[in-house]
Amino acid sequence: MSLSNMTKDEIGNLILRLQEKKKELQWFTPVGLSAEKFPDPIDEAGATTERDLGVTQANMIQAQLKEVTSALQRIEDGDYGVCVDCDEYIHAKRLSRLPWASRCIECQTKAEEEEKKKKEKVRLRSTESVGEMEYFNKSYIIERKQQ
Repeated sequence: MSLSNMTKDEIGNLILRLQEKKKELQWFTPVGLSAEKFPDPIDEAGATTERDLGVTQANMIQAQLKEVTSALQRIEDGDYGVCVDCDEYIHAKRLSRLPWASRCIECQTKAEEEEKKKKEKVRLRSTESVGEMEYFNKSYIIERKQQ
């Protein structure tokens, strides 16, 4: 689907829908972002978890806000409905459900798989680092005992 296939009313409705979503996202306030400290370790752990969830939620909202803003810019530039990766048209059904989509379903799937692989590499590196730290700590302890 491209802008050239859409009527002025359809484009107007699309812009209105994206602007409403943008307002909704701009007014979103994540929960649990206070820096309050608790004397009880269990309460502190719960607050830390809540803060972490709030930060994750805020990051997701910011990413979606960026996508919506980019969609509005693509409309203005005349590029709306064209995949940013392969330059093919994004299917109308996808855009009707997710009007800020910047990729066709195939390219989105590839991008998500690549992101998943990157996260897995980071996770494995951090696991290796923890393993190395444990190895060095054990070596240090053994060395200290032998002295």
